Amino acid sequence: MFPIHAEIIPHKQQAYPTVGNYMDDKNGGKKFQISDMQNEDYAFLVLIHEMVEARLCEKAGITDEEITAFDKMFEAERDAGLHDDTEEPGCDPDAPYCQQHMQAMKIERMVARFLGVKWSVYDRKVMSL
Repeated sequence: MFPIHAEIIPHKQQAYPTVGNYMDDKNGGKKFQISDMQNEDYAFLVLIHEMVEARLCEKAGITDEEITAFDKMFEAERDAGLHDDTEEPGCDPDAPYCQQHMQAMKIERMVARFLGVKWSVYDRKVMSL
């Protein structure tokens, strides 16, 4: 098993507009950065999503660099008015990791139910950042 490091960071410290990000670290593991939302359950849900997505992408041969490049392109397109504020890069059918993102979202929603987190309230908070 590879080492995992997760940290909650101020949202403005994210590499680009996202509430959860992951990358390879120098120890051969994964580093996860989750935006601070002042709610442990919300942070946990984002972390679960990112961990599942990262592993599924790794198994499918999709690199962190491919994901980041797509996400940054998507955000540039959003700035140009091609996407609205409610659209997520991973939900775009052209995303190289769309399938993995959607699978991770299913698990995230299931865990939200187990935690008693109302999805609409959580989603509003995530999208507000």
